[in-house]
Amino acid sequence: MEFTRESLIELVRALLRRRGFNLSSENFTSVAYDIIASDNENIFIIKVLYNVDTLKQEVANELKLLSKIIKAKPLIIGVRCGIGILEDYILYSRYDVPVMSFKTFSNYIIRDELPIGFAAPGGFYVKIESKKLREARERNGISIGDLAKAANVSRRAIQLYEEGKSAVSIDVLIKIENYLNVNLIERIDPFGELPEPDEKFTLPENKIGRDTQEIFNRAGYRIYFTKKTNFDAVSNIMEDVLFIGFTRMREEALFKAKVIEEIAELTEKYGILLTDREGIEKTFPVINIKDLMNTDSETMKTIILEKKFRNF
Repeated sequence: MEFTRESLIELVRALLRRRGFNLSSENFTSVAYDIIASDNENIFIIKVLYNVDTLKQEVANELKLLSKIIKAKPLIIGVRCGIGILEDYILYSRYDVPVMSFKTFSNYIIRDELPIGFAAPGGFYVKIESKKLREARERNGISIGDLAKAANVSRRAIQLYEEGKSAVSIDVLIKIENYLNVNLIERIDPFGELPEPDEKFTLPENKIGRDTQEIFNRAGYRIYFTKKTNFDAVSNIMEDVLFIGFTRMREEALFKAKVIEEIAELTEKYGILLTDREGIEKTFPVINIKDLMNTDSETMKTIILEKKFRNF
């Protein structure tokens, strides 16, 4: 079945709704993600693309950054890559973000079924249960040399497989399994090991951002700035996560308040709005940045905690 990006987004949303996930509004998508979904156990941050090769590194980095901070699972769901249609049951990767076809994701969500292999230069590969391979070879009285000959690989390759130090191409796996009459595939956890984001993308670009960074850093809190989301920064304060929006106009404040409130509720985190313009805080629960400028860390925390997690 061939998809458009729009139809694929609808399919993903429908699948997640059926599985009991709470979803972000269709009106609050951003460049960095199309869907935020949460249930009692997982938070997914999902970007849907027709051609996954169109994913930009900066967008991938923000996906990884947000996922790290809020302990979510970043994911790209797509239809094709540069060399063709995405194969089902295979895990792909783009800038170290996991990539799947819709069917692969559907199997993961519905049946807890992990991908059987992964794409890498040269083709598709699988991980094998190294201990099981060695035990099967020894149980059948087969030497490393005989198995290498049957699989048309070197003795060193078989040794690496048994040590768990090398993945196996699918055609070699089939030869080994047929020769030993044993199943050896070790399925792949798409979210088992996620790389660190590059923090060079998280520098503030305007004065209110730079002032906020100085204030938070002085109080001992890390703050990460985003460019491809509908909020502007994320920080940790008192072991909680804050989604932060900068605003200067009433209409902008209303939009960002709704976005941040929704994301905070979905992820069970908190949100605040900051402004450098006088008066706007009289009609919205917004913190004027000047009120944080010369405060100590305890006063700053008090001001933020009074304004966080409001019903905007």
